[in-house]
This record gives sequence, C-alpha cells and structure tokens, in this order.
Amino acid sequence: FGGDVAVGAMTVLTSINQLVTMPLSGICQGGQPLISYNYGARKRARMIECVKRVCLYALCIMSAGTLIFQTIPQVLLQLFNANNTLISVGVPALRIISLSFPIAAICIALGGAFQATGKSVYSMLVSFVRQLIFLIPAAFVLALIGQNSGNSNLVWWSYPIAEVVSLAISLFFYFRLHRTLLSKLPENGETEDLA
Repeated sequence: FGGDVAVGAMTVLTSINQLVTMPLSGICQGGQPLISYNYGARKRARMIECVKRVCLYALCIMSAGTLIFQTIPQVLLQLFNANNTLISVGVPALRIISLSFPIAAICIALGGAFQATGKSVYSMLVSFVRQLIFLIPAAFVLALIGQNSGNSNLVWWSYPIAEVVSLAISLFFYFRLHRTLLSKLPENGETEDLA
C-alpha cells in the first residue's frame, strides 16, 4: 500500500529511528551487568534502583527523539534528499510512529532487566508479540481501512498500538518477576541464617 513513496518513507524512518535507539541500546546494555551483579549479590534495593534508572534514562532519550520527530520531521527527511512527495508521506509517518518511542523505551529497558535476571524468555516473548502478533496484523488491517477510506496514514498507527500492547505485557512480566523472585531477595544483600 502506498507504493514506492511509502516504502521510501519507511526506509528513511528506519534509518533515523536507528540513530535515536542507539543511545537507548547502549544504556540498556550498560545497565544489564549492573542489574545482573546486584541480582547475583542478592541486593534487591540496588537492583531495583538500577532498573528504575535505566527506565528513566531510556524514557528521557526516547522522549527527546519523539520531540525531535514531532517538531522537525521535514528537516529529518531532507537529510535523505526527500522530494515533496516523500515529505508529504513521511511527515505524518514520523509524527505518528514517534508517539510510540517513550512506550518502547520502557519495554526495551524492562527487556534488559529480564535478561539480566535470567528471564530472557520474557524479553523474547515481548519482542515476538510486538513485532509479529500485533504489529503486522494491525498494519494490515489499518492499511485496508485506510485504503477504503482514502486515509493512507492509518497504517502508521500500528506502531503505537503494538507498543501499548507490548508495554502491558512487559509490565505484567515485570510485576510477576518482582512477586515471584525479586521480593524474596534480601533488601541489601544480607544472607539469611539457614541454621
């Protein structure tokens, strides 16, 4: 749907999106050994503080990305020598998809926390749900609706929809992890007397 112009807009969006998510990946990967170390040392308070900080920093980075995408999408597209047709398709796409950045930040940060605590299957399931279970069907349905109504921009809303669902699943897994595993750890790494 949308022909070469929509594909071009998606290509540009993916390239720009990688620039925004690179610092996010660095923070999440840098936080994993800290979370993992404190998990292994049984220091629940420090581990939870690390998770909170990684989530906060990730949220700040992606919120800045959203602000940039919302305020200067034409400038971003012109970095790729976009013509007027590509700009007319790309500007709404950048603005709509960037709404999902702060939500994705939390999901990615919690995914790192899952991996650091040995629950990488949670991270895998969230990614699977986001990218296959909800994103592709939502894009297909919204593209059909957009084609019938003449609003081709509807397809871009599949990204925020998929991120909201993945946020709900990420929070469910995090609270489950906290209830079943983290809450049983001592607050500051004290070992319990087994005698």
